[in-house]
Amino acid sequence: MARGERKVSNLIEEWNDSNKIDPERLEDQLTPERYRALFDTLVDWNDYLDNHAPDIKELLL
Repeated sequence: MARGERKVSNLIEEWNDSNKIDPERLEDQLTPERYRALFDTLVDWNDYLDNHAPDIKELLL
């Protein structure tokens, strides 16, 4: 299994389960904890892409 793959998968599943934000109250519901979870998910996703997606330079050559 790829490094971080399971963690990202779990976070996406968890986010989908808890993503019941009322658009009218969006600012109230975006807590620091939720921002941190989203940021951490992006960090994990970027790590995954860095390790498993081909480098763009290789695609252009």
